[in-house]
Amino acid sequence: MNGVCPNCRTPGDVGVLCTERVCAKRKLHIIPEDALRGVRTPDELIGLKLGNYLLINLVGSGGFGRVYHALRLPLEMHVAVKILHEAPTPAAQLERRRLFAQEAKAMARLSHPNIVRLLDFGGHE
Repeated sequence: MNGVCPNCRTPGDVGVLCTERVCAKRKLHIIPEDALRGVRTPDELIGLKLGNYLLINLVGSGGFGRVYHALRLPLEMHVAVKILHEAPTPAAQLERRRLFAQEAKAMARLSHPNIVRLLDFGGHE
């Protein structure tokens, strides 16, 4: 699948690190070109690869975190990835992670056609 860097628009294969020096230093990867349509100011995490997940578009943001449209590579499966906001203190961050784990466990037990299926859960530094 062909795409572009979300920062410099250099063309390339989706999921591959951008070859431009500034973008490579920021660890930006090539994303599908159509993910950038209608986006005026791309989110700073677009183009980052977290494990097998390539963030391609911001879906929404709330008090707890942000949700991104992502591709699960190498299968190019469309998924949603939730990333927590940083908490003001280490203790508050631990509590957020505990609540996030609790939410993930609850989601894993659900099975309904109108509820997204939880595929994975974890952390990334």
